[in-house]
Amino acid sequence: MESVSFTTSDIPAADRVMAWRDANRRFFGDLCVEALDPIPPDATLLAYDLGRINMYRIDAPAHRVTRQKGRDLPCDAFYKLVLQLEGHAEVANRAGSVILMPGDWSLYDPRVP
Repeated sequence: MESVSFTTSDIPAADRVMAWRDANRRFFGDLCVEALDPIPPDATLLAYDLGRINMYRIDAPAHRVTRQKGRDLPCDAFYKLVLQLEGHAEVANRAGSVILMPGDWSLYDPRVP
């Protein structure tokens, strides 16, 4: 199992938001990433290559990730399964959304903005 890690903790505070955006784009495609916390993000992303499955663990403060229709993804046919371990998240896809609390999960098609 190959793994890659990324953290903003070694990056100057003024550059962390941009570094977090770049890391998300590197792993998940052409996404818009917006920090929602005024404090520069102290975020970590661990990526695991399990063959036909990629697994990611993200520890990050509040942020919004969006993809506009027509933006490229790194792969044509895949789904995202999100398991919320701490805090909460809102996953919006098509015309609906769901709030995830610890222990909740969501499966969605990221090709749909």
